[in-house]
Amino acid sequence: MKKTALHKDIYRTITGTLPRFLSIFFIVVLGVAFYSGIRVTQKDMHITADHQFDGSRLMDVKVMGTLGISEENLTALRKLKNVQSVEGGHSVDVIARKQGSDEEHAIKVMGKTDKLNQITIIDGKLPQASGECLVDEWYAQQNDLKTGDVLNLSSGNEDDLKDTLKDTTYKITGIGSSSEYLSRSRGSTGIGTGTLLGFIVVQPSEFSSDSYTEVYLTAKGAKQERAYSDAYKNKVKQLEEEIKDISKIENEKRLRSVQKEAEEKIDKKEKKFKKNEKKHIRN
Repeated sequence: MKKTALHKDIYRTITGTLPRFLSIFFIVVLGVAFYSGIRVTQKDMHITADHQFDGSRLMDVKVMGTLGISEENLTALRKLKNVQSVEGGHSVDVIARKQGSDEEHAIKVMGKTDKLNQITIIDGKLPQASGECLVDEWYAQQNDLKTGDVLNLSSGNEDDLKDTLKDTTYKITGIGSSSEYLSRSRGSTGIGTGTLLGFIVVQPSEFSSDSYTEVYLTAKGAKQERAYSDAYKNKVKQLEEEIKDISKIENEKRLRSVQKEAEEKIDKKEKKFKKNEKKHIRN
């Protein structure tokens, strides 16, 4: 009897406020649908991203050093237990201007790598010779750049860019994208407006320095795990902990190496000065 009365009361409530009931019902249905969609989409997006990362052999960890990174430092990194592969890289932030235009932008110049962080070519080809570059697809679209165009580069500060790059004028041979940049943001910089708007890729031989500005590493077993999963994060964390353990020793090695190079240059200049001084006295 109580059950029947309850059913009648529910029925009367619904029929008496049918528009309100339907509104609440469809709001709940839409909410559940959106939630279910987001839950499923997140996993699908992670799987898609994982395929892209694996296909381009994207790094798991990037190591950077203010004094540069030597081959000796790379050797130490290769000996880590949880490292799969290691590759040194070069990069520098510059001001770029399309030849024939007055508009300038801050961009990143990156040296082409052989193993990791492979570029997806959209049009044209990767740089093969000095004075050639591949340009970021997003940057090219925003600034009407195409293969054959020429970019003029400058340091954006008081430094001479030729101390870092062998060329300051680059012809675009290709347009492409990098898995390192998933969004339109290209990072921040200390020159120009403070925001990087794109990147270009050049031959590593374009960089004057023998030392690397960064090192790219992949963690052992990380490729077999799905990107963003807890298992993947644990693999990367193990490698990061090992890098932290040797960072102090490797930093000291690099500092001593830089100091030794500087001292050798000073000694060489002093010997040259003393030699010229003796010649001057004799004359």
